[in-house]
Amino acid sequence: MVSQWGMSGKQGPAAFPRGEEHIFLGREMAQQRDFSEQTAQLIDEEVRALIRGCEQRVRALLEQHHTQLDALAAALLERESLSADEVAALLGGDTAASG
Repeated sequence: MVSQWGMSGKQGPAAFPRGEEHIFLGREMAQQRDFSEQTAQLIDEEVRALIRGCEQRVRALLEQHHTQLDALAAALLERESLSADEVAALLGGDTAASG
C-alpha cells in the first residue's frame, strides 16, 4: 500500500515500484529498487506508523471489551465451541465488530 502506491500522508500519491521479481531466485535476491535509500527509509517509517496505529486501535478495542472477552473465554473453556447465537447472547446481542 505504501511502497507500491504511495498511500501515506508523508509520501502522497506516488508509486515506488520494486522492479521485476524472479520467484525462483528468491524474493530478496531479485527485488530491485527504483528509488533512493532515503525514500526506502521513509516507506519503512510509514509502514511502521501504520502498524503501530493498528496495534493501538486493537489494544483499545481489547481493553474496551475486556469483560465480554473474559465471558467468551470462560464459555469456550467450559464448552469448547459456541454457536453464533450463543456468542451473540454472551456479547449482548451484537456480534458485529464495533469500535
